[in-house]
Amino acid sequence: AARRGTVVDEATGRPIPNLVLRAGDDLQESKTTRSGAFDIGPLSAGEYRIEAMTGGGGVLLLPGSVSVASAKPTELRPLLARLTRPLSTVTFDFRGLPGDGWVEIREVSYGLQVGQEPEARFAIERGTTVELHWSSGDERTRVATVTVDEQATRVRLSQLTWQPVQ
Repeated sequence: AARRGTVVDEATGRPIPNLVLRAGDDLQESKTTRSGAFDIGPLSAGEYRIEAMTGGGGVLLLPGSVSVASAKPTELRPLLARLTRPLSTVTFDFRGLPGDGWVEIREVSYGLQVGQEPEARFAIERGTTVELHWSSGDERTRVATVTVDEQATRVRLSQLTWQPVQ
């Protein structure tokens, strides 16, 4: 069953939106809403490590694991996020990319495949460089890199210079 919870900044008590969370051996994924809420699962009874996928590993969730006692949907206690670097919410704008291919946002510790939505928002640590991999279905992948800083709040993928990757 799905598990509900929230993520708040340990220092300020404010919710953290657009934070991607991963839990369990089969890497169940969820993203926090504007109010820091998330649904993750299904998770059966057991102990699960929950990680935040932000790019540089500078977000530590406390507690770092949760215990699930039953198969019924349950509310998890709030997770506190200890930030070692500031987070920026970055909007990746996919409008204007030709074809109906896929885009994946990659960093050393994770890769997020993005569907056919016109845009997607993610909380990423400032100073992190992410690779954007795009395929239009012609069996060639193209890659571009973007470094997240205070100004990188919106990335229009159609305006990037893409390098072919074989």
